Amino acid sequence: MTEEKKIDHGGSAFGLPGFTDMPGEPARTWHPEFGMTRRQWLAGLAMQAMITGYSSDERVVTIHTDKVAKSAFDMADALIAFESQELKSDAGGKADGI
Repeated sequence: MTEEKKIDHGGSAFGLPGFTDMPGEPARTWHPEFGMTRRQWLAGLAMQAMITGYSSDERVVTIHTDKVAKSAFDMADALIAFESQELKSDAGGKADGI
C-alpha cells in the first residue's frame, strides 16, 4: 500500500457568508470550508499567466493542457510552502529574505 502525499490547500481563499438558526449562534455566520481553496485560486492565477504568455501560439496551450495545469498547481504548492516556511521563521525571529 502506498502512502498518499498530504496536500496543503492553504485554507480558504473565499469563504461564503451564510445564515443559521442554531441556538446561541449569530444569525449571520462565515463558512470558510465552502468555496475555492487558496491552492485552487493560486493555481488559476498561475495558469492565467502561463496562458497569457502563450497567447501568440494557441497550439501550445491546446496540446499541453495537462502540463500547463500541473505546472500551475506546482507553482501554487511552492508558494504555499514558501509562505508556510516564512511564517515559521517570523514566529522564531527575523525571517530570511530571498
